[in-house]
Amino acid sequence: MVSGDNTTGPENSDDSRSLPDRKSQIKVPRKIHKAEREKLKRDHLNDLFFKLGHVVEPTRQNNGKASILGEATKLLRDLVVQVESLKRENVTLLSESRYVTQEKNELKDETIVLMSEIEKMRSAQSQSHEQQPMYVISPTSQDTHVRRPHPRRATPLDPWQHRILTRATELTGEEEEEEEREQAGKMSRELQLLD
Repeated sequence: MVSGDNTTGPENSDDSRSLPDRKSQIKVPRKIHKAEREKLKRDHLNDLFFKLGHVVEPTRQNNGKASILGEATKLLRDLVVQVESLKRENVTLLSESRYVTQEKNELKDETIVLMSEIEKMRSAQSQSHEQQPMYVISPTSQDTHVRRPHPRRATPLDPWQHRILTRATELTGEEEEEEEREQAGKMSRELQLLD
């Protein structure tokens, strides 16, 4: 490797480049110029890696170029995924926005139609009030005598009483038979469980 101080004589090569007269310049071997250019490139790349390392993760302990590039590519992949998801979300939001705008316009149209119908009804109502005068007829005599209803006593001759009583006794007989059937079923199940 070539050190940072490349001198070819009494003058520095950087100073010789700044002189306007090139013929007075001492010839410098090409290898030294190439080495100097390569060193400048490396220094420039190292500066770029240093800046990239601080941008990607400023508190990172490993400052190697490979780790910086790995972190940068991982960060770029994450950003690309985020951009794609944001694009999809933007498309859905735009479609929802169009839908909401369309609904809003439809509601405005419906509101206009309803307002016109309300106006028509109001005008029809006002016209009907103007055409038909309102008459109030009050009753001339009021019947203030109100009778209380008297309860009717049931007699043994009423057929409906007899039907209710006979139906109640029929129901109780049917219920007893059903209860006996349920008990017999329970007994048979218990016997099956014991066997």
